Amino acid sequence: PGGDEPDDPIIPTEPDPTNPGETPVTTYVVVFKDWNGTVLKTETVEAGKAATAPAAPSRGGYTFAGWDKTFDNVAGDLVITATYTTSRMTISIDSATVNKGTGQVTLNVRVKNNPGFLGASLMINVDDKVFGFASASKASGYSSMIFTKPGSAVVKSPYTFVLDAMELTDADKVDGVLFSVTFKIKDLSATGTYDIRLSYVEGDIFDENFDSLTVNLEHGYITIQ
Repeated sequence: PGGDEPDDPIIPTEPDPTNPGETPVTTYVVVFKDWNGTVLKTETVEAGKAATAPAAPSRGGYTFAGWDKTFDNVAGDLVITATYTTSRMTISIDSATVNKGTGQVTLNVRVKNNPGFLGASLMINVDDKVFGFASASKASGYSSMIFTKPGSAVVKSPYTFVLDAMELTDADKVDGVLFSVTFKIKDLSATGTYDIRLSYVEGDIFDENFDSLTVNLEHGYITIQ
């Protein structure tokens, strides 16, 4: 009585467990690669932010068509690959993966953007220590074409395959499988990835007017695991 009322007790403030301090920034690695695996740029990007693409790459006979993934909201590590389009005739060979000890492997050789060729001599290069030519057969299409494959006397690469015709029909001017080739795996203990490369001599692929065609080649590989 007659005295001042006591002050309210001071309660100490506890730290907020939801905000212990500055939150660490989450970052991811974004790698831009060209069509052949060449690294064009590597960038560290904060989560939720956009990566910055390098300058558009170039590739002979092709037009750059953009990147194969979006990267405006990065939420994890990314590998982004350049894509291309082309109007030039392209011959490619498939890739394949086989198990160690497999005796042979078959690959298809394909044509895209086919304007119609009257003749083509194409070589396939392999690692002779691991692979040897076994057989080849022309696909069911391209009925006007005569197919010539390596003879039994050819025991090392490059192996030469020839397609030629006296004249072409519309059915010969389409995209598809030209022929299949089977390689025997000579070294049954081999493992790893081996390049399968195509090549040709300028002038050996030509159209109905016997004008030389410039052709894009897309190589393949065989992985033995």
